[in-house]
Amino acid sequence: MSMSLRAAVPTAAGVRACRRWLALLLLLALGLGVARAQGVTLSSPSAGQNFVNQGTITFAGTSTSGTASCRRVSVAMVIDGAEQNCAALASGVRSYSCTAALGIGGHTARAHQTINDVLCGTGRVFHNYSGDVSFTITRAAAVSVAINTPAPGSQLGQNSVTASATASTGTLGGLQNGEKLRLSLLLDGVQVASVEGSSITLPLSAPLLLEGGKHTLVAKAQYLNRDNAQLAQADSSAAFTIVPVNTSLLLIGHGPSPELNFERSVLRYDGKSGSFIGYFGAACHALDLSYGPDGRLYILDAPSFLGGRCDAPYPVRRFDGRTGAFNDIDDEHANYVQDGQQLQNRASMTFGPDGNLYIADDGFSDENGAIYRYQGPYGPDPGERIDTFVTQAESHFRRAGKIHFGPDGALYLASPDSNAIVRYTGPASAEPGRYMGTFVAPGSGGLQGPIDFLFRDDGMLYVASGGKVLRYAGPTQASPGSFLGEFGTVPAALAGLAMGPRDALYASGDGQGSDGVWRINGASGKSEGLFAHVEPGQHLTVGPLLFSSIPLAAASLGDFNGDGCVDRSDLDELMAHILGGVTAHPVADLNGDGDINVADARKLTALFTRPAGAPCR
Repeated sequence: MSMSLRAAVPTAAGVRACRRWLALLLLLALGLGVARAQGVTLSSPSAGQNFVNQGTITFAGTSTSGTASCRRVSVAMVIDGAEQNCAALASGVRSYSCTAALGIGGHTARAHQTINDVLCGTGRVFHNYSGDVSFTITRAAAVSVAINTPAPGSQLGQNSVTASATASTGTLGGLQNGEKLRLSLLLDGVQVASVEGSSITLPLSAPLLLEGGKHTLVAKAQYLNRDNAQLAQADSSAAFTIVPVNTSLLLIGHGPSPELNFERSVLRYDGKSGSFIGYFGAACHALDLSYGPDGRLYILDAPSFLGGRCDAPYPVRRFDGRTGAFNDIDDEHANYVQDGQQLQNRASMTFGPDGNLYIADDGFSDENGAIYRYQGPYGPDPGERIDTFVTQAESHFRRAGKIHFGPDGALYLASPDSNAIVRYTGPASAEPGRYMGTFVAPGSGGLQGPIDFLFRDDGMLYVASGGKVLRYAGPTQASPGSFLGEFGTVPAALAGLAMGPRDALYASGDGQGSDGVWRINGASGKSEGLFAHVEPGQHLTVGPLLFSSIPLAAASLGDFNGDGCVDRSDLDELMAHILGGVTAHPVADLNGDGDINVADARKLTALFTRPAGAPCR
């Protein structure tokens, strides 16, 4: 049997299929693989990794893209959805690495690999990605602070000091996401300056006018997040001493002179000799005096005096602490507290450990009084009322004497109606302004109608009662508030009590023919007699007193009222001395001949600052 063989003729479809297989075999021979065979990994950072204080992150991984020399491979990083170039891989290189600077917070990254085979003759470009990797960058919260001036332990023969401090934190790309640095300066526990900023270094300086003695400056730095939560804090402190450059000054508040000269409502005396210097500040009737944390003198004025012949629309005004001048042009807060309607029966005031001003107000008729709190001079709105610190329901008093903060941070009040000293929780308490009860029981030790009191460094409480000073155990001693005995007696109804030079007590009041300030030996309690005599005709009532070592500005000859201008008001004051029969006065004797007469008046007119004695403003 014979057979014939025929060659198989391929179909068109078979040819196409054969060509596809041949192309695949060629690709495999070249080591290029296909798109699905390509891959890229991201091994660093690892999933969930946290970088602390590290803003530059290294990204690394491997590629499985083959080794053909004609192939071009590049890797980019997609970080938080944004792509940036990372590396181009040479033939045979399977690892890549690059860096990126990132901010604080959570981040997500993945590698994007691009394979370009155009030069290999295929015209193909492949893309593939690694899986997403999430990681975080955090800052190890840290802040530092340093006091630049004054130097710790320094003794400064001056009263004017510029306090300076600097705070700083880490440099991780600067503060981010609403973070901020806050720096505060506290002088003797009272905040005197504060600043905030988003810079990693924050400076702060504040001019201070200081009393003589020991002081402590504290700089407090806080590193805060956008919600004001504290991430870190640091403190620095410096103890220093101010040595006054002048003798101390004694100020006595009182009612106006009989001729209703309301510019004479505060008398000033030399704090060492007790000699009369002149007048300081002005008021209808100075109910209370206080130097604020800013070195200015604050005067609490009576709402109305002498049947309405003097009305004080502003309960508290402030004056230059060195000259006593009132300047409502340059000082927008000169009329400091303007809450006259609320303070109809104002009685006394004090600055608290929080730097704010507290004012006690008597009650109406059978109603209790209250204590109001106003922003201090370093607050955002100085003089504005903050709140009713002690409400009528909590006060337990109708008529208020002086108020002072004690060494325990509580607020104390002399209650003349109940013959007691009462106290309230202080501003740092969890429930500020709450009634804590009587500290000195009614009538204890013969206490009658107390007006003023003070705490000494010995921890004890001294209270002016009639013509006596009574002593009680302080809040930090055994049996707090218990009577310890009498400490000094003077022939006057006492209205004020203060500590002065030589650690002596000074008591002001109206006596029988002798009005003024008496000095009591600080160790023995023995009266040392009348220290500063208030001349008859200078006043209607003698009120509170205040010692200060803040130096007076050098007064010009003839500038009796210390306002920096020699004018007709000074001439009027001199003529009052002459007509009043004053024959010896160290300030009024302008020509130095030992007498006060018309010759001194002629001398004064030659000293006028402006023609004809016109006022300076």
